Amino acid sequence: MPRYDVRRTLRPLGLVVLTALASAAYAQDNAAAPPSVFASDSILNLTIRTDVRTLLRDRGNDRKEHGGVMRYSRPDGTIDSLSVQLRTRGIFRRRASVCSFPPLRLSIRRRDSRNTPFDGERRIKLVTHCRPTDQYEQYTLQEYLLYRVYGVLSDLSLRTRLARITYEDVTGREKPETRYAVLIEDEERLADRHRMKVVEDTGVSPARLNPPRTVFMAVFQYFIGNTDWSLRALHNIILLGDSLGQLAPVPYDFDWSGVISTRYAQPDTSLPIKNVRERLYSGYCGEAADFNAIFAQYREHRAAIEALYNLEPLDQRNRERSLAYYAEFYRMIDDPTRVRREMLRLCR
Repeated sequence: MPRYDVRRTLRPLGLVVLTALASAAYAQDNAAAPPSVFASDSILNLTIRTDVRTLLRDRGNDRKEHGGVMRYSRPDGTIDSLSVQLRTRGIFRRRASVCSFPPLRLSIRRRDSRNTPFDGERRIKLVTHCRPTDQYEQYTLQEYLLYRVYGVLSDLSLRTRLARITYEDVTGREKPETRYAVLIEDEERLADRHRMKVVEDTGVSPARLNPPRTVFMAVFQYFIGNTDWSLRALHNIILLGDSLGQLAPVPYDFDWSGVISTRYAQPDTSLPIKNVRERLYSGYCGEAADFNAIFAQYREHRAAIEALYNLEPLDQRNRERSLAYYAEFYRMIDDPTRVRREMLRLCR
């Protein structure tokens, strides 16, 4: 009768058991990982504790990172917290004469974000309320909706999340303040999703630009009445390069758009318009077929765009005013004569 080697039998059995345990642990970790903070359209409730006064006063060119703690609700309702770094950002809205509460950048260390909705989100931009009034908070809501509109129209768009943030001052010198804000993903995350690279190249040659995407972006700026952008200067534009070397522009920062009409927004004096409510096409011509295809997308998605403006915190006046502004665009694109007169004759 052959000898039965227990050790030989147990070695492969042990390997199988360990592999199964490791696989189960991996599956459990992945199952427990919450969805991305940008995976939901619901309003996110956050609390940020930091030295608010010191942070808001730090607006120079040599700005520092300010430590803080961010509390948030998990899907099961439990409260969790993360260590974060905060810094003021922006150009125009960073001026104290414009905004008493400037935009912020939120940085999170990778090890702190593991197994949280912020996993992988090393840097998040915050569009804040600028000034502590309901009017300025409505501006924030409207700018959030413009990111959402572009997301309806294009897959190459920044992901956003509307948040209700309470800012708590750790020193007790400032009273807690709760306002709406917009979380915007980092541009590197956008590039990674599309297997592209962020290209920081001012003065880029038009020959390197992807023609349909470039015209599409310019038509969107016309749709919302925004002239506060520049491809050559990379002003409020992200350039993403694909594997073939072509560049695609992605817009951001829409507070100077005509559909919002913030109190501080004024067109550049070199432009032939008197206020930001006047539309001005300042993009590239492209082919007539490009425009027809783009206009067809706007018609196809009109209902979805208008439905976004049912956002509950947005007041009725701003909702109606925005939809009326868009309705004028739709009347224009249905009139070929107006398209030639108001768009094509001005394009480059």
